[in-house]
Amino acid sequence: MSTPRPLILHRWTPEKTVEMPLPPYLSQEKLIRAEHLRSRLFETATHLKNAQEACESLGVAWRRGLFFFGPAGSGKTAAAQALALHLGWKLLVIPGHEILSPLQLEHALAEVCSLQHGSRIILLENIDRMYPKMEPEVFFDLLDEGFSSVQGALWIATTKHASVLPKAQLVRPGRFDETFRFESPSSPIRAELIRELPMPPPDTEALEALVDRTADLSYAHFEEMRSLCAQAIITNREMEIGLLLEDYFADQLLARERAGILSDDRERLDARIQQMDPRLLLAAMDMNDSLRRVMEKVLGDSLDRINEAKTADSLTN
Repeated sequence: MSTPRPLILHRWTPEKTVEMPLPPYLSQEKLIRAEHLRSRLFETATHLKNAQEACESLGVAWRRGLFFFGPAGSGKTAAAQALALHLGWKLLVIPGHEILSPLQLEHALAEVCSLQHGSRIILLENIDRMYPKMEPEVFFDLLDEGFSSVQGALWIATTKHASVLPKAQLVRPGRFDETFRFESPSSPIRAELIRELPMPPPDTEALEALVDRTADLSYAHFEEMRSLCAQAIITNREMEIGLLLEDYFADQLLARERAGILSDDRERLDARIQQMDPRLLLAAMDMNDSLRRVMEKVLGDSLDRINEAKTADSLTN
């Protein structure tokens, strides 16, 4: 018998808890693409779900804490949604950027723990955004109070910046018991994602080229590519899908360079420069200095003439 599908995601905000329907096309397999990660997560969640009677008879808390870390767009929040689908439990989210003080964290935890939803998943999204806004002792006291106030809960914390958190205090029995590393999609998964894009299926050579070109992209990037293809189909521009994707790759290349990540083309150019005769580089530097001096002189002369004209006008008037 399959578990009931949770249709609503509850997202806490300071004003109210917002109910957001999960898209009906989401599946557990597509939300967690890496099979080894999916099987490990589902095994952990299933053990928790089946442990209610044992926990009650042994007098221990019926809860579990998981710590997800990895780069942006690597599927951490999607994995929490997959676990909600797998367990048939409600998913309650506290976004880290919404927490500005200890009082807000206390209020958010009290609200999601008191909601009458039975068993639940409580997702502390981007916990690194909460932690620096309060004293460590206060932060962990509030977490411990939340953990102890509800039974039948799977607690999940996510972060893109694990290094800013005191993992010795965060990841330990009674808080977050297990850690899970999330990564950008591997080559086989990227090939799978490309085949699923709503566009004419590429041949083997084109598929390999696309897999190479998307090496630095995340799952979130692939979702955006899917939206671009879908929009082209909806507006009867299927023939432009290739051009739209080319523009998208160019935009991402520029974004990576702005973030200080060299593209392959830039790396090849730097390698060529390093192999050049040093005398050529010195000559180029001298040329740049000469051009700079010329430009400074031209600009200086122009400013002098403008100032002279202004002085003459003021004397005339």
